[in-house]
Amino acid sequence: MHKIQGIYVPLITAVMAIASGCGVLKPPPPTPTPTPTRPVFLMILADVTKSLQKGEVEQVAKLTADVLDKFPDQTDYVIYPIHRETEKPTAIDEGHGSAIKLTPDDKESRRKRIGDKITQQYDEINERQPTDRTCILNTLELADKHFRQVGSSSSEGKDACLELVVISDMIEQCALNAGNVRIDLKEQPTSEAISKLDAIAKFPNLARIHITIIIPTSEKATPYVADRPTLSSLETFWTAVFTRCGFKTEDVENFNWLPSIPSRLSTVCQ
Repeated sequence: MHKIQGIYVPLITAVMAIASGCGVLKPPPPTPTPTPTRPVFLMILADVTKSLQKGEVEQVAKLTADVLDKFPDQTDYVIYPIHRETEKPTAIDEGHGSAIKLTPDDKESRRKRIGDKITQQYDEINERQPTDRTCILNTLELADKHFRQVGSSSSEGKDACLELVVISDMIEQCALNAGNVRIDLKEQPTSEAISKLDAIAKFPNLARIHITIIIPTSEKATPYVADRPTLSSLETFWTAVFTRCGFKTEDVENFNWLPSIPSRLSTVCQ
């Protein structure tokens, strides 16, 4: 580095920039999403049942798009609704990886498309179904089949990054399961609901999958809903489920269980 009359060249450059009207410091450009080093497969399960209030399902739509924005453009993703037909659902949205970087407009269009479809399903499905048709247990078998399929179809399937994100109040109210037993977390004590799991002979092994659970909340709705089980009771029930799926108790505790997106999704699969 050379001096000019005892002044470093970089200092002169900075002074000239200020003098030319460019002295206002601009924020650094956003850090681009890193290119994943291995294939990324994402399934998002979005609750559209009436155990959620209107404001909460709006949060489901927002969180779904927010989660997707955290993932690299190359992500192979599918979004399924949580309702009665979780054994054979129709996808809300899906994408199979983009070699072209998505623009802000692309992501905004995707966000609007997802929001419109979730709102439509919430309105239409709940006109046809009773309120107690939240079948989350079946989605675990769905996730297992999905990730086995995409893993086997990928040349690097064994090294793939597998992410399951569940955006739901996690209140199971359903009799459509492998044991044909009715589990209703609003009506049954937690211990009774857990005992009914014994009627289900087999649970899928999901230990190879990273699971995140996000509980949507709404400032307008949540304070007025009085007939819900506590979050502690929900965690107790689902811990009994997920330990049957190959996880340790401490794994389940780290599934998030918050209304916010965990920070780890910002660097997922890196």
